[in-house]
Amino acid sequence: MIKFIIKFTLTAFLILILTAQKAEAVWKVPFDVKIGNPQNSIERNEYYQTQLIATKTVNNLISAYENKNFARFMNFVSEDFTLDKSILGSSIRQDYLKYSYIRINCFINNVVKSSDGKIAVSLNYTRTIEDRIAGKMTSDSGNTELILIKEDNVYKLFSTRKPYLFGITGI
Repeated sequence: MIKFIIKFTLTAFLILILTAQKAEAVWKVPFDVKIGNPQNSIERNEYYQTQLIATKTVNNLISAYENKNFARFMNFVSEDFTLDKSILGSSIRQDYLKYSYIRINCFINNVVKSSDGKIAVSLNYTRTIEDRIAGKMTSDSGNTELILIKEDNVYKLFSTRKPYLFGITGI
C-alpha cells in the first residue's frame, strides 16, 4: 500500500511538472523563440519587428490574392522578382480565371532577416480552391518559403520556393 501511494504521488508530481511546463509553453509568446535566442531587449524588439513586417506582408499578399485584386497583389511583388514578374502576373490571372473561390490559411513557422535586409519566411499553408468549370472544391497543404525585400520603404515578394503559394496554374 505504501509503495502504491509513493508511486502514485511521484507519478502525480511528474504529471504536474510536465503539465505546468506544457502550459507555460502554450502561453509563451511565439516570437521569443529564435535560433541564437535574442539576449537583450534591442535584439528582441528587432526580431519582433521583423515578425510583424513578415506577417503584414504575407497577409497583404494573401488578402489581395483571395479577393482577386490583381493590381494590389502585384504592388506587393518586387520589380526584381526572381522568376520574372510578368510570368507571375500571367499565372495569377490564369488562377483568377480558373478558380471561382480561393482561400489560404497559413501559419508562419520561422522568420529570418539576413544582413542585406531580405526576410526569409517559412510557412505552412492550407489552400482551398473551387474549379470554375467543374465546380469541384479541392484542398491542398504544404510548407513553402517566401523571400521578402524592401523596395520604396515597403517589403515585397522577391522570391518563392515550390510548392508555389500564388500563381499555381502557370508557373
